[in-house]
Amino acid sequence: MSGVVFPYQLQDGQRAYAAQLMANLQALAAQLNSVELPGLPETDLEQTLLQLKLLIDETAAAAGAGLAAVSYDHAAKQLQLQLNNGAQLQLDMSPFYNDYSGASGASARVIVDGARQISAEINSDAVSYQMLNAALRAQLDGKVAANTAGNAAQILFSDGKSMQQKLDDGELRGADGADGVHAALAGIYYFRIGEDGHLYVGVADDAAQPPFAIDASGHLIYTIE
Repeated sequence: MSGVVFPYQLQDGQRAYAAQLMANLQALAAQLNSVELPGLPETDLEQTLLQLKLLIDETAAAAGAGLAAVSYDHAAKQLQLQLNNGAQLQLDMSPFYNDYSGASGASARVIVDGARQISAEINSDAVSYQMLNAALRAQLDGKVAANTAGNAAQILFSDGKSMQQKLDDGELRGADGADGVHAALAGIYYFRIGEDGHLYVGVADDAAQPPFAIDASGHLIYTIE
């Protein structure tokens, strides 16, 4: 590696520049020729310098392939890469892009807003009996229907017994211990003829006497106040 010779014919206008270039190359060659490694033959030194040059070239190529800018094209769904050496690459992102939209069904309506937030609304009258909680279905099944026979078994007291169980067990007693349900009814009265032939008016306990009277002629008079 004693010198560098180019097999080119240069024009006059190019000779000065070529001379400067050759001077630089000769200086570089002189620097390389001055490299000595103890125990390494000259031919091996040249191979070492060649491998060093190849390594420098690979490093420069890798630096040129470095990433300079990244952008994303929403319309084309492409990831665009620009390298330091000016090369541009486009990557198709369609397989990785999931675009969701809302939909409506018989039971609910799913909505995706501009912020890509997903929400759902239940349609009116869409909740069926089978969609209800099991406990709520049991309460509905055990409801008391108006004007329906057999409701006594569905009315439960605080002790868990039904109205029918209370009646069957004889637990529905009044204050005097008599069977049945007793209640004081105001405004209810009745007439009866006693064994002595007198007319009697019966009223509930502690109820006010009804406005009946017998006049001097023996007529029964009802007074409206």
